[in-house]
Amino acid sequence: MLYDSVRCLPRPLAARLRALRHRALLADTGRIDFGDLARVRPVSHGYGFSRGTPVDRFYIERFLARHAADIRGRVLEVADSRYCREFGRDVERQDVLNAIPSPEATIFGGLGNPGTLPDDAFDCTVITQTLQYVFDLQAAVRQIGRSLKPNGVALATVPAISPVVMPTGKVLAVHSPLDP
Repeated sequence: MLYDSVRCLPRPLAARLRALRHRALLADTGRIDFGDLARVRPVSHGYGFSRGTPVDRFYIERFLARHAADIRGRVLEVADSRYCREFGRDVERQDVLNAIPSPEATIFGGLGNPGTLPDDAFDCTVITQTLQYVFDLQAAVRQIGRSLKPNGVALATVPAISPVVMPTGKVLAVHSPLDP
């Protein structure tokens, strides 16, 4: 219950949270349980999909909508073609890069492995929430650059904070090649 969990918070913040809850209840939107705000574990390990659209996807989709005119010609997307189908304009050919075989994949391999992508092939690459998983980030960026045609566009997003979760559920800490 919110009233029980905010007692440990500073009074102004606790009062603000109580007011927010009160307004939500008055608006007939249902009960809001903010949970334990002092917790160190995520509410959900599924990146928020269990509760609807994750916050990062809202901003990714807004970014892609603003750049929809660039998603044209021969397009490469990582994992699947969802965003190219949704935001693409005049897409002549759709390629999908995946490290493991999948029904949609037309190119197999990793971005950090030289020679995975053909040179001067794409008018646009859509690389969302992927680069943080590439060990050799510099090699991946070079490969993406080489794969673009002249005046080609790379639309890429990376998270500010994201856990790396193994299939076993174990959370790993990751050292970024950009760290000093």
